[in-house]
Amino acid sequence: MRYLPHLCATALALGLAAAWALPVVLPQPETAAPTQVNGAPMPSLQPRDLSGRWEVIELTGAALVPGQPPTIEFGAEGVTGFAGCNQYWTTISVQDGNLVFDPLGTTKMACGEAEMAVEIAMIRAFERINAAALEPDGTLALTGYGLPMLRAKPAE
Repeated sequence: MRYLPHLCATALALGLAAAWALPVVLPQPETAAPTQVNGAPMPSLQPRDLSGRWEVIELTGAALVPGQPPTIEFGAEGVTGFAGCNQYWTTISVQDGNLVFDPLGTTKMACGEAEMAVEIAMIRAFERINAAALEPDGTLALTGYGLPMLRAKPAE
């Protein structure tokens, strides 16, 4: 019986270590994509409507690094781009009227703090994005449950 406290402490430590290593997945709200942006009706964009290469000009959660804008390229094979430090790739689908990005794959380079902050914000944005709209000036607005995630312009 004298080993019981040690066994309990060990089991607790292993359980906490295992829980710490697991990714945390936050539940997504059960709401449909927004139907308006800035009070104007938002067209329902499908992945095929987004094709081409886009340069991110605004990103929720991080200041962009001058001269190193993240990019998004929508193509027949999926979505690829530059996240601020590393290249990424994913696939996209439409489920219940919402855009759904599969988890991103990325290269694994290390960069400075500013670049990594942009990369983390990009990855988090893709976890939340569920709608896309083209603004009157041609800017792509990607939103997550009504909140702005990022804006991008066609890349030159």
